[in-house]
Amino acid sequence: SSNAGTLSSTSGSTNADGEASTALGYDWTDLSKSITVSTSAIVDVDPGPDVKNKTLYNTVAAYFEAGTTATYQEDFEDAQADGWTEVSGDWKIAANKTYQINAPQANAIATLGCSSWQDYGYESKTYQIGAGQDEYFGVLVRYQDPTHYYNIQIVNDNTHPTPSSQLVIDKKNVSETRLAATNIVYDHNAWYRLKVQTQGDTLRAKYWKDGAAEPVGWDLEVTDNTFSSGKVGL
Repeated sequence: SSNAGTLSSTSGSTNADGEASTALGYDWTDLSKSITVSTSAIVDVDPGPDVKNKTLYNTVAAYFEAGTTATYQEDFEDAQADGWTEVSGDWKIAANKTYQINAPQANAIATLGCSSWQDYGYESKTYQIGAGQDEYFGVLVRYQDPTHYYNIQIVNDNTHPTPSSQLVIDKKNVSETRLAATNIVYDHNAWYRLKVQTQGDTLRAKYWKDGAAEPVGWDLEVTDNTFSSGKVGL
């Protein structure tokens, strides 16, 4: 990224295996970067009191190891959707600093990240605008393109005599397949948290009202191996 990482000869101490490491910054506004690394080692050799120290220069191997605690967070307080790509629909950052579509639109999509992302957690603070029939909103994971992704959403039907809401996991593979669903209690006048986890072939999802404690367990869990990696989205 634009934030270079370095190991100096004074601070880059090695472990018992002769290895040293450094953290590299990640630029989330440009999510596909190529990085070139060159390394060298300076070794002082002192065989005994009668032999002068000699400095040896040698090229050493370098490799990248993905971190396990990398976190992206966006609250849109700066009125910018840095890194997001609006694939379809009319998106805006509203006066209350929420990223939303201008009006209810079917299949409005905005994405973030890299197609090579595999296992991750994704949490969104959400609020449904309107309370009409078959209105829905949610998040996308392992997004490949507009016709290939997993869609975790809350589906509301508020026009029937008995209003109903469901948390669902759908697979969009040109056509749409419902992988899992569960009935939930949902108040369209409240903010909710929607959280998804992808781990291998397993997809998990849960929701809870904003301000309440996060549930320990998951509301939905399903196994599917159609998509092994992909971006996140709304």
